[in-house]
Amino acid sequence: MLKRLLVTTASLLIAAALMLIAIQTVPVQSSASSSLPQPAAPHLVPDQVISIDFGGALGETYSPAEVRISPGDSIQWLGDFAMHPLVSDDGLWQTVNAGSQFTHTFDQPGVYPYHCSTHSAFGMKGTVTVGYYGYIPLIIR
Repeated sequence: MLKRLLVTTASLLIAAALMLIAIQTVPVQSSASSSLPQPAAPHLVPDQVISIDFGGALGETYSPAEVRISPGDSIQWLGDFAMHPLVSDDGLWQTVNAGSQFTHTFDQPGVYPYHCSTHSAFGMKGTVTVGYYGYIPLIIR
């Protein structure tokens, strides 16, 4: 009886593990030039603009430093770009080194790092992750 109970429990655990593996999302690529097909997901929320300020005690951090958005959303950086030139690690935009506001719209899923060219050694770096959040694609294997 105990042996049968252990076999049944083990079978249920294996089945649960296989279900978790089957319900996985498509991994986010490190750049927009992905060879993997991207799922066609409806954008259920109107395109948003998220603001990132220069923060911290010395003004050498981005606040927030990590942002998750959906395709079609925009990021608006606010700060003194003469003191903190904004650089896209992937070359999405030319270095912003003047003014106090810069906005970029992210259309493709991916992970997009950026940094301050003057203070990146002090940790003034950030990441915009673009994906289909709240959307779980059905994967059939």
